[in-house]
Amino acid sequence: MNPNPFPTQLLKVCVSVTFLIVLALKLTTLQIPFTGYFGGYQAFTGMVAKVFSWNNFSNLLVPQTLYLIEGKPAVVFLYYPIPSLITSVFYHFFGGNMDVWGKGLSIVVSTASVFIFYSIVMRYLKDKVIALLAVFFFMIFPINWVMGQTFMNESLALFFLLLGHLLMLPKEGKNSNLLLILGTLFCSLSFLLRIHFIVCAPVFLIALANHYPKAWKLKAFGVAIGMGLIPMLWFLYVYLQSSVFDSLHTSLFTQLGEERRFTYTLSYLKDFPNLFWGIILSPIGFVLTLFGMLQFSQWKERNVFYFWFIFALSIGILLPQKAIDHPFYLLPLLPPAAVFSAVAFKSFFSGKDWNRFVLIIALCIPLLVSFRYVAGPLYQPSPEGVDIIEVSERIDEISSENETVIVSHPIPIAVLYYADRTGWAFFLKGEDDALVEKFKKYMSQNLASYYIVTDLKTFNKKQKFKKYIESQYSLFEENSKYLIYKISS
Repeated sequence: MNPNPFPTQLLKVCVSVTFLIVLALKLTTLQIPFTGYFGGYQAFTGMVAKVFSWNNFSNLLVPQTLYLIEGKPAVVFLYYPIPSLITSVFYHFFGGNMDVWGKGLSIVVSTASVFIFYSIVMRYLKDKVIALLAVFFFMIFPINWVMGQTFMNESLALFFLLLGHLLMLPKEGKNSNLLLILGTLFCSLSFLLRIHFIVCAPVFLIALANHYPKAWKLKAFGVAIGMGLIPMLWFLYVYLQSSVFDSLHTSLFTQLGEERRFTYTLSYLKDFPNLFWGIILSPIGFVLTLFGMLQFSQWKERNVFYFWFIFALSIGILLPQKAIDHPFYLLPLLPPAAVFSAVAFKSFFSGKDWNRFVLIIALCIPLLVSFRYVAGPLYQPSPEGVDIIEVSERIDEISSENETVIVSHPIPIAVLYYADRTGWAFFLKGEDDALVEKFKKYMSQNLASYYIVTDLKTFNKKQKFKKYIESQYSLFEENSKYLIYKISS
């Protein structure tokens, strides 16, 4: 018997307090607008939700936005926007603030994921200390903390992935085909939301081999077909419909055609590890994960987490530039990383007669270090987003609901979202002559009412384009932050 058992009761208290701290800090962000970390992506998700509601859910298979392409609302065929659909229902029937509904959904499912993950670790390892520590690190890994209050697909996709995995793991002596079918369905929904999560599918087949030794091949075949069915049907529909809409904003197939997403650069060798050291795991999480992976004494019990980590890591190898630009693509890697961090942490403290205060400090340090990486994305607007609310409110004041606008702003999607107006994003990039022709094209597609410019420094450099605008349209309003030109009466 171990003379110095791990202080499990104290660990429960520490993990519970951490859970409440993380949840409370997430809740404080509910009223913060989409002006910071991936604010344009969040506004895009909210925009699709608003259009669902405004159209009375009349065309759920063609997600649209307020962003105009070829004079028509842009169509988004990248994934099926389940978070937008869910929040649009609440927004439509109960009113309120779309930001709050959207962030609230992510907070709810990310909170539920904590309990599901605990159950998964217990099913595999049957070690309460490891499960509690794994949950602790899972909660405080910076990217999970941030995405757990972000109005995007990631939190719901990870929730579906974990729930599907749990349902595929029967309790001892209680195999259930119904739970297996439900687990397959939730995994399928996860892949529908984030198709790259499908790299984790082999993990579930390994789990089936471990838990259904007699009939695992047949079950694995059925699960593999089931997990891919819904995403396959959706993307087949997307492929067939993409050529129908001339206002297509993006789709899986247009993105697959962009070579840069699959290109490695010299900076990749530095940037990719830095992601793990920073926003993904934090320095402490990174070191603990490595130490935990080097402990092979219980390989048989933990092998599924090694495979899980490797398959999830392949996202960064298959989509190098995507992973660098969008660290949340590596979200499926967090559960196994949390387990390895827990293994390393427990091995350091087990068998030692540590003062209880030392354990509390040892848990507080990674929490504080993680918050150092979380604070900015949670609370600070990006330099490009500081004026979004002011500009969008002014647009809302001077224009009517059926008027369109043209916006030159670094995050035009967010401006249109908060102004509740349809319009074009007009980026001041390229030669002046090309900008003039592009502006004329926009005007020929659909007569806009106002042209709003916030990037004044770039606008003033584009002298020929600026002179064209000034010669054609009257200046409606000017201040240090933006210019508004009246285009039509």
